[in-house]
Amino acid sequence: MRIILILNTKECKEEKAMSKHLSPEIRVPIEKDNVSIQRWEEKCIKCGQCKNICQDYITVLGHYDLEKTNDTAICNNCGQCANV
Repeated sequence: MRIILILNTKECKEEKAMSKHLSPEIRVPIEKDNVSIQRWEEKCIKCGQCKNICQDYITVLGHYDLEKTNDTAICNNCGQCANV
C-alpha cells in the first residue's frame, strides 16, 4: 500500500518560505559560517537574551527581513549576543 501526499499550492509556497533560522522573535539568526560567532544548538536554551541585546542595544536585529535577504542573517560581528 502506498500513501501519496498531495499538497495544495498555498501549502507549497509556505513550505518554500520556511527559514533555516528560528524566528527572530525567539533568537538572533546566525549563519553557520559566521566568522565571529559559533552557536552550539544543544546549548542554546532559547531564552531570547541574544535577541534583546541585538535588537535593543546593537540595533541590527529588527532592521532587516530574512525574506528580503534571501534567508541570510545580517551580523556586524560585534559578539554581544554571545556575551549574554
